[in-house]
Amino acid sequence: MKKKKTIKQGLILSLLILIIIIFAIIYLCSPSFQLRKKGYQSNEITLIEKNLTDKEISNLIKSNHKTPIKDLEKQPLFQRKKLSSYVTFDQSYPNHKANQIVKAVNLNLHKQKGFDIKKLDRYLSFYQTYQNLDIKYIISLVNQNIDRLEIKDPDFLLSVITEKYYIENRLPRYLQYHDTHPTFKVSIVVRHVNANADYEYYTNTTPSNPNDQLLILANKYTYLDANYKPNDLVTVEGDFMVRKEVKDAYQKMSQQAQQEGLSFHMNSAYRSYQSQQQVYREYQQKFGQAYADKYASRPGYSEHQTGLAIDITTRRVRFNSFDETEEYQWLQNHAHEYGFILRFPKGLEQITGYSYEPWHYRYVGVEAATKIKQENITLEEYYAYYVNP
Repeated sequence: MKKKKTIKQGLILSLLILIIIIFAIIYLCSPSFQLRKKGYQSNEITLIEKNLTDKEISNLIKSNHKTPIKDLEKQPLFQRKKLSSYVTFDQSYPNHKANQIVKAVNLNLHKQKGFDIKKLDRYLSFYQTYQNLDIKYIISLVNQNIDRLEIKDPDFLLSVITEKYYIENRLPRYLQYHDTHPTFKVSIVVRHVNANADYEYYTNTTPSNPNDQLLILANKYTYLDANYKPNDLVTVEGDFMVRKEVKDAYQKMSQQAQQEGLSFHMNSAYRSYQSQQQVYREYQQKFGQAYADKYASRPGYSEHQTGLAIDITTRRVRFNSFDETEEYQWLQNHAHEYGFILRFPKGLEQITGYSYEPWHYRYVGVEAATKIKQENITLEEYYAYYVNP
């Protein structure tokens, strides 16, 4: 009887030892033990287990990097609900200070297009100065090294990036132009820079892009090759030549005007590089360089070489008086419906680079002409913002 009792006690003891071993193994394999083994304290483990998923805890344990949970929790801006994001950020970009991690995650810096972890200090520093800026602007401006410029007027910076026709890569030029023209409105600064009017005429020039087709640009900053000549030129109104699409549109427009008792007269259309060279030289010889640059185009810089520009008046009224006619008023109301725009409007000489010419019309197609008309902008601005920003 005593022997049976001894055996029974032995079995119970063995069972207890087995149970202890099993629990020990379970504990040793538990996330809590693994986290403690990794160096986390009890309060950190509690925080982790309450705010991270099993998978996130597993990844934290397996990682070679120990996220400073305790330091994160000490930060004034720390949010428990964002612990998972803090940990993910720290695991993705190790060895950053706890305050940097918390600020970066709270601002969603790492989720912005163009985010560069190497510039984290600069992002946070720039944000400290411009806390009213949308975070996407913080990233883009620092990436453009704007934070390294001496910004004399912080209010202008805040205003210009929300201007309708703001183009990101031109910001340094907006800032510089504003510094030299502090009385100009923000919208004027943007319009002038978009049209390259912050440069002296015929400086910082670039070649025109033939692939732009109907929107090809030729002005005092963009030039056509001396050999450029459209391959679809046709004659219109006698000896004048324009591109085929321009002829068709002009004839439709002219016919509609005639039905309303009006009559157009074409004075000029396509001019070759050589022809423009002759025109420019005549102005230059008669009136001097400054006058020639104000009222004529240098060879290669004339729209007439594109085959898309025409000069329209009436037989009874020529050029400077054309804007006093019914024909001019009709064009103001309807030219865009046929794809034409008044190329050099009154009051926008600084943008176009040319004096007001009520007779000079440029074909750009109905879609572009309508938008230019509706938004009251020039071809330079349309091109900069919609075609080649």
